[in-house]
Amino acid sequence: VEQEPHVLVMKAESGLPQAVKTACALVPFASCLCGMAASERKIMFSECIDDRHEIHHENMFPHGHYCIPVISGDLVLGAINLFVKEGHKRDKEEEDLLSSIANTIAGIIERKKTELEKEKLQEQLIQSETLSALGRVTANVAHDIRNPLTVIGGYVRRLNKTILDGTKEKEYAEMIITEVDRLEKILRNVLIYSKHTSPDKEIHDINETVNESLKIYELICKEQSIKIEKSLAALPEIMIDKDKAEEALNNIISNAMEAMPEGGILTIATGKEDIKERAYLKIEITDTGGGIPEENIKLIFEPFYSTRVAGHGAGLGLSICKKIMEDQGGFIRAESIVGKGSTFIIYFPC
Repeated sequence: VEQEPHVLVMKAESGLPQAVKTACALVPFASCLCGMAASERKIMFSECIDDRHEIHHENMFPHGHYCIPVISGDLVLGAINLFVKEGHKRDKEEEDLLSSIANTIAGIIERKKTELEKEKLQEQLIQSETLSALGRVTANVAHDIRNPLTVIGGYVRRLNKTILDGTKEKEYAEMIITEVDRLEKILRNVLIYSKHTSPDKEIHDINETVNESLKIYELICKEQSIKIEKSLAALPEIMIDKDKAEEALNNIISNAMEAMPEGGILTIATGKEDIKERAYLKIEITDTGGGIPEENIKLIFEPFYSTRVAGHGAGLGLSICKKIMEDQGGFIRAESIVGKGSTFIIYFPC
């Protein structure tokens, strides 16, 4: 049993014909003898190919089966399927031996899962401590930089009003103002990322949030030959911090547009999805840009990581989106195919 909770996936075999390996690659619970052993949580036996065999091949040799569930507590981890000769009789000692083997395998699987979970938690703890320290440093630096930057911005804006249009001095002053504005934006993002704030949640319709965000970009998309396609499902209203949700959505839409400098299609879809027995409302933002290499997907949500050229952003946009969603009890996922485009999905707990 892997990602799908009620499907058996063949992990190892010996001596099976290719046709049977293909047919038995995925076996739903309650289907055929293996699936019945898993769903009923007991050993299934047959001394021949009977009507319980939903999966078999016309050229397969005559046979019977022992199908033994691999169980840990209340959890079915898998099944062992042992072929026996046709006419073989059921034997209690054989069943006890096979049950012992299944229990041993269950212990090995659970121990391995525990080890993997421990490694994962250690990685998360190291990352959390690193980001916490980084947040403190960046917050202090941002505060120290913001004061002189505010002074520079204030004076240059006053000077700009007194300089004649068309002069080099005017051009230089406006360039300074542009760069000051960019630095102020970077500092705001740094402070947002490093500061812990509780979301201000109210009842909202996420479809309305999508429509309001798209209005900001409609004209720019038209100018860049980007076609907007919407697919908004009928969804219940939920508790969200609307301003923060819009900030995350705008960030992703802006990135999607930047990924399509020659034009393309921006698709926004909303829907509902159950993940690990919990309901979420989701917004999917898909572009037809160049895509993101697989090795970079895991890095794009880290602070200060950016795929842009130097001087075009501090690499905080997606990390801020991730923080916003986590603060709201949700999360964000990314999928991408190089040459075809990327999809970012933000999930709000329902």
